[in-house]
Amino acid sequence: MIKIHSNYQKQIKRAIKTILFFVIIFVLSLFSSIFYEMKGIVGYLPLHTLFEFLSIIISAMIFGTAWVHIADNKNLRNYIILACSFLGVAILDFFHVFSFPNMPALITPSGPEKTINFWLMARYFSAFSLLLVSLLSWRNIATRLMHWSILGCTLSLVVILVIVGLFFPSLIPSTYIEGQGLTPFKVMSEYTIFGLYLTVGLRLLYLMRTNQPYDVVNLFTAVCLMAMSELFFTLYTDVTDVFNFLGHNYKIVAYFYIYKSIFIASIVRPYEELSKSRNLLSTIIEAIPTRIFWKDKNSRYLGCNTKFARDAGMNTPDEIINKSDDELAWRDLAAKYQSDDQHVIDTGKAKLNYEENQLTPSGDYIWLRTSKTPIHGEDNCIIGMVGIYDDITDWHHYQEKIQLAASVFTHARENIIITDTAGFIVDVNDTFTTTTGYSHEEAIGQNPRMLKSGRQSPEFYSNMWQALIEDGHWYGELWNRRKSGEVYAEMKTISAVYDEQGVTTHYVSLGSDITPMKKYQNQIEHIAHYDLLTDLPNRALLADRLSQAMLQCKRHAQSLAVVFLDLDGFKRVNDLYGHDIGDELLIALSVLMKEALREGDSLARIGGDEFVAVLADLSVVEDCEPILERLLLAASEPVKVSDLILTVSASIGVTLYPQDNVDADLLMRHADQAMYMAKELGKNRYHLFDTAQDDAVKVQRENLEAIRSALDNQQFVLFYQPKVNMRTGKVTGAEALIRWQHPIRGLLSPIDFLPFIENNPMMIEMGEWVIDTALTQISQWQKMGLSLTVSTSVNIAAVQLQQPNFTKRLTALLAAHPDVDPHFLELEVLETSALDDVSHVSAVMNDCIAMGVSFALDDFGTGYSSLTYLRRLPANLIKIDQTFVRDMLIDDDDLAIVGGVIALAKSFNREVIAEGVETIEHGTALLKIGCELAQGYGIAKPMPASDIPKWIKGWKPDVSWQ
Repeated sequence: MIKIHSNYQKQIKRAIKTILFFVIIFVLSLFSSIFYEMKGIVGYLPLHTLFEFLSIIISAMIFGTAWVHIADNKNLRNYIILACSFLGVAILDFFHVFSFPNMPALITPSGPEKTINFWLMARYFSAFSLLLVSLLSWRNIATRLMHWSILGCTLSLVVILVIVGLFFPSLIPSTYIEGQGLTPFKVMSEYTIFGLYLTVGLRLLYLMRTNQPYDVVNLFTAVCLMAMSELFFTLYTDVTDVFNFLGHNYKIVAYFYIYKSIFIASIVRPYEELSKSRNLLSTIIEAIPTRIFWKDKNSRYLGCNTKFARDAGMNTPDEIINKSDDELAWRDLAAKYQSDDQHVIDTGKAKLNYEENQLTPSGDYIWLRTSKTPIHGEDNCIIGMVGIYDDITDWHHYQEKIQLAASVFTHARENIIITDTAGFIVDVNDTFTTTTGYSHEEAIGQNPRMLKSGRQSPEFYSNMWQALIEDGHWYGELWNRRKSGEVYAEMKTISAVYDEQGVTTHYVSLGSDITPMKKYQNQIEHIAHYDLLTDLPNRALLADRLSQAMLQCKRHAQSLAVVFLDLDGFKRVNDLYGHDIGDELLIALSVLMKEALREGDSLARIGGDEFVAVLADLSVVEDCEPILERLLLAASEPVKVSDLILTVSASIGVTLYPQDNVDADLLMRHADQAMYMAKELGKNRYHLFDTAQDDAVKVQRENLEAIRSALDNQQFVLFYQPKVNMRTGKVTGAEALIRWQHPIRGLLSPIDFLPFIENNPMMIEMGEWVIDTALTQISQWQKMGLSLTVSTSVNIAAVQLQQPNFTKRLTALLAAHPDVDPHFLELEVLETSALDDVSHVSAVMNDCIAMGVSFALDDFGTGYSSLTYLRRLPANLIKIDQTFVRDMLIDDDDLAIVGGVIALAKSFNREVIAEGVETIEHGTALLKIGCELAQGYGIAKPMPASDIPKWIKGWKPDVSWQ
């Protein structure tokens, strides 16, 4: 199956529809009896003449359409063959028309056979010409000579055929018999012609596989119609019947399609190609990134591209046609532009690649690179000019930047080196020459390593190049050597330069000579790190050296000693002889003490007459002892200053690391503490810091800080333990017991924190907080309707009770709670053995009793002077210590003590209460020996204040107690 080229897909579909239409008519004519009965059409002669003249006219048009382009030298050879052939067909059809029966005689009489002969000649002529052009290549162009040769041959052949048809008809077999119709020759000729047309049609259909330079589809349609026309001419029996009529109609339509093919090829297609060329040219002009315009001789615009139109303030090129520069955005520059145009037009010489500025519609000036050239007409006369320009504003600015960069490069204060990727110098600036002493010519082609001073290691340069390759830049300090050999310091920045693909092409380095700054910096650093008087390291440098020494100790598993030295008697020297003499003494002693140290040790003066030494690399602690002895000897060496012989000594404190495993600052502090111990022990000696004692101090300090924070953040709470009369079951009161609600460790009892604040002001602060909180709680209970028979008791430390302002402070606390009756507050005195002045405490207690506050002696029986306190202190309640109560059931001695205390209390008319009652048996035993008041876990554990009301309601004594 033939695959039709894509260019013909749509066209062939239309052609097939047309052919099918005529095929249907043809089939209907074959099978309809009406067509066979239609003979002798009235007035057929003029109708036939009209048909034939239409055919002749169309054939002539075919010839004329192709021949008119003879001067173009663009006609295809096959079209000329076809056109000339149809001129011949037109001539033969002319003789056919005038040979038709009843037509006037043309040279020889008219008749059916004569007209049929000329008919067959014309049909064979057209069939063979179509066959010829279908077989020949369509790629050849007909020359002018070929035009005339084909026409001459065609006309010669036609003349021969006309002569034969007119004068020698006997040479042609008979084609028509009057009364019988067509002869077999005539019919066979028509079938032959039909076969020729069919062959041409198949050939053309085959050629449609590829794109052809001619209108192959319309030729195919024409050939198919001509083939059907020939079939009609095999069917008629009379020259005036309907088959003859239809055959002529099909032929006219076929000729029209041939004409259409010639017309499309010769007229339509060239114009389409011209239009495409114009469109392509327009597209190219629009696509070109530069601006294009063309003018007539009067400098009026004939056209431009859109980019130019927009520069001129227009939207489309059409808006600029016939305008002059005076009417555009750059009207102020119009005269200059028109002068340039006229120069090009008048001289006929192009003006190329010159720079000028232009005013934009927004009022800005831009830079252009313009070229203008004359346009020549057909007679080589100049008819106008065409110009192009590019907006080079960015390039112009870039050039300015390049010039600026070149100026910066030349006049920069930094020395600049540009190298290739291999490191060879391609350019240097003047500052480089001034700095290094190498001229421009001496530097070019060399490697910057010619400046190396040797102060920096190969690893330094390796790391520098690695940074350059990985990061594209490096910044740092270099030590280089001038041409004179002088070494100088340079702050250098090196950067890679990349091309558009990101490939490194060059390296640029900028350097500043910082030698003077380095000298000044060294002086500043020396001042910052060394003592101005003795030139020993100062505190800052000592701290750094100590930190380094500590790292070395860890790395090598060794020890170091921090030695804090203070001169004994130096103040007296200053006072007697003045500071100048004292300074001279310090200088001399610093030299002596430095000589007493080992080579790797450090000695620093940290102020006044204080020195610190760091003794490193100690394998054992004892290694430092000889050095310390030498330091003592050096410090006590008589020193001659002017005419004076001066002698002082030194007190030395020593701490060892990592035995004293703290940071550098604490090591110095610990050595300082040890030095003060040495002074207290008699001076002129050394003392080793005690780390165990310091750890205890540290723990004490940390605990004090934590308790301080707990007070500030209200982490302390009061729990309450009920006190009861075991015999009657009455709740007589409650003891307020402090607890620490620790955010991490949870609820802590007093034993976990109170020992740390003994003899500390916080003990007083905490005691006052407990009293204030207990008073607040009593107030809240009273508002709830809960009234305890006896007071709520609060423990009070001896140190608080002995404060001179205790009574005043208690008065203030009670005043802060006016709704609380003082007799509900009971103070339990702790640590009675710690009371220094019993008389003073007794007076304080009496003052408080006068306000309504009652007292109890807590933990009675544990102190050596309890009897004295019982006699002299006005407490109305004695509390038997729980250590005796807890073991009274199993220890007869404890039972005896408990009984003795109860008897003693009764002798002094005091009430007694036992704490530590943990079981029913404890309560039973206490009742037997006369003690009815008690508290302890066997009765109730300490509880939050909110639980007290509920407990009181539910409390019932054991039945065995009643």
